[in-house]
Amino acid sequence: MMAGKPRQARLSSLFVVAERQILLPINLGFIKLDKNKERFLSRTEAGADKDLIAVFAQADLNKDGKLDEDEYTRGVAIYQRDKTAKYAGDSAVTTKVKAALLAAKGLPSTAISVETYEGRVKLSGFVESRQQIAAAGKVAAGVSGVKSVQNSTAVK
Repeated sequence: MMAGKPRQARLSSLFVVAERQILLPINLGFIKLDKNKERFLSRTEAGADKDLIAVFAQADLNKDGKLDEDEYTRGVAIYQRDKTAKYAGDSAVTTKVKAALLAAKGLPSTAISVETYEGRVKLSGFVESRQQIAAAGKVAAGVSGVKSVQNSTAVK
């Protein structure tokens, strides 16, 4: 035990220090981009992050052409939300294409793999005939949300 300070007082002091660190978050992404250390990000500074510059106008709430730390945080959240929505949308498209292939008569749907990225569907796998390749591509193209189909299925 330290002379003059009881154990409980020392622990309280440590907790306060730790608590202060939690209450003062440091946004390292913002600090890294703020090259001139003005505590604002110009369009030029934000341009170093392609995701942030894509949502700059949405994040700039006061429309002053620069982002403070709160607006930067908002921009990151907007981008992440959009990215999540795209991923969820792709998953939904994949599910709908798989369901359509399963419902289609004469297609070995379990032998056809489906991948989706930004609405672009890729089919792969092995089927019995060229007619099945064409049918699978036609079924996939008819699903809502499908922007294009890359049909890489092949005949066994």
